[in-house]
Amino acid sequence: MFAKFLINEKTMDFTSKGMAFIAKIGIFIGGLCIGLYSLKNGHFPQGITLGDGFLFLITAGCFGFVYILFVASLTAMGILFSPVIRPLLNIVFWSLGKLAKNKTGNEAKPKYQLKKFRWKYFLFTPVLVPMLIAFGRSDKTVYLTLTLLSIALYMFYSIYEDMGRMIKSTNSATQGNIDYKEKPLEVMHSSSLKKDRSAILFIIIFLPIAMGGVTGQLLDSAMRAANIRIDITTAYIQEPYYSLLTTKPTETTAEKFKKIENLTVIFRGFGRSSLVSFLENNKLIKLEIPNEKIIIPRKTNMTATDQS
Repeated sequence: MFAKFLINEKTMDFTSKGMAFIAKIGIFIGGLCIGLYSLKNGHFPQGITLGDGFLFLITAGCFGFVYILFVASLTAMGILFSPVIRPLLNIVFWSLGKLAKNKTGNEAKPKYQLKKFRWKYFLFTPVLVPMLIAFGRSDKTVYLTLTLLSIALYMFYSIYEDMGRMIKSTNSATQGNIDYKEKPLEVMHSSSLKKDRSAILFIIIFLPIAMGGVTGQLLDSAMRAANIRIDITTAYIQEPYYSLLTTKPTETTAEKFKKIENLTVIFRGFGRSSLVSFLENNKLIKLEIPNEKIIIPRKTNMTATDQS
């Protein structure tokens, strides 16, 4: 019974450390991506308060979670299509091995095993399918990018998993009946594998950002989900900012706010100003507007129960 308690305690400790690591990675990736989004649009929030900083952490954490789910879904797609991908990759590896043999005389064989198909990865399909549809709606070439990215993630994840298997077998060997003179070599090999495995995990996490293609759409989607970006909305803007966007006559409120439709809010929620864009006569205008000069009403469908 005491042994079971120790096992449960170790499991809980491992789980809590894993969750803390994921949270840190999520906030770091989220902060990095928000920075990339700001760089992409040329807008960096100014006059950020303590409350804005707290909101930034929450937003970064949420985006980091979305990003990790995105990477996991693409990796799962590679595993689900492994019955097709594995034979093709094995042919490629076999060809490269024969080519190496012709040049060096020694046939190179794959050091790691490709991960086999597992039914459990179908759990990611509710996320994967809508994601593919959303990304491919505006640009059909995204399907090719996502396919190549999924294959690359599948290969690196297979290496990551196989390294984990090697580390476990090495640790078991060091605890077995092996001469004490050989154990330091086994321990060094395990330590080297752990470092290489960490590097592979780093590649898996940041490969989608490095490859690009869908990074911009992913950033826009995440900012939309976090309510930082609002596409095609109606807003009320005071002068002189309204005239800088359009000269169309419109209704004016008592506070001298002018109504403008089909406006895209690119960045809001942090700092003293918001970044908006407006398309008129095939000309896209981007403008920073102080928060006190713009009102963005949000419409939600409420039932009688929600209003009470």
